[in-house]
Parts: sequence; structure tokens; C-alpha cells
Amino acid sequence: MFDLSDIKVYTTKGEFLCRAERITETHPMAKILGTVQDLEDFKQKIEKQKKLKRRTINSIKNYLPQEEIKFLEAQMFTEDENLNITKQDLKQRLIGDKPVFRNSLEKYEWLCKNDPQNQWLQEFKNSREYKLIYE
Repeated sequence: MFDLSDIKVYTTKGEFLCRAERITETHPMAKILGTVQDLEDFKQKIEKQKKLKRRTINSIKNYLPQEEIKFLEAQMFTEDENLNITKQDLKQRLIGDKPVFRNSLEKYEWLCKNDPQNQWLQEFKNSREYKLIYE
């Protein structure tokens, strides 16, 4: 018989990765209408999600450029419902006066307006990406 408590995860090539834990449902309105147990369950699941996000960010720091990591951290920070700060405040806290860019096109447009003599800007103008988009 098929046992639902034992979920195994495989790659698309059929290689075993790990065992998955079954997650119980959480009351959708636990903060307002739920019982004490529902609220506690809600808090524990939110905390677990935050830990997983932090662990994920820490594990990819070796593979991504520093700007992209800061952007991901900024996204995680703004998703936190308990913090009420603007994205501009967040950007200034993370890297001073320079904003965090999602891609090189945003960076290019910002540098054109704010720092046209920047070396990165000159290098980007010689790149294939620039030629495909702007020429």
C-alpha cells in the first residue's frame, strides 16, 4: 500500500534527492479568527520560512555577484510584513547611496542619468547585450 507519510523526491533523471516532510495546513485567518494553537502554528511556519530564506541566500553567496545578493536580500527584507520602511530607505541601508538594480538595463539607465562617466557604463556600451537592445 502507498504510504503518504513517506514522500521521496527525485530528479528528472530519476536520482533520489531527499525525503520530504508533510506540512499541515494552517488556518488562513489564524491571526484574527484562529485558536491559540492556530496562531502558534502560524508563527512557527513563518519563522521556518524566514530561516529557509536566510539559508538559501547564504548558500548562493558564492555563486552570484554581490549586487544580485543585495537585491535578493532587499526583496526578502521588504517582504517581511512587520517592517514598515520604504524601498529607498532599504537601498540606502544596504549599500549607501547607490541603488540595487534588478538587471544591467536598469543599471545602465540609472548611470546614464546620474553618473555618465562611470567605467561600467563605458564597458556596457561595448557589450553584446547593449548592441542587441540599443543599436
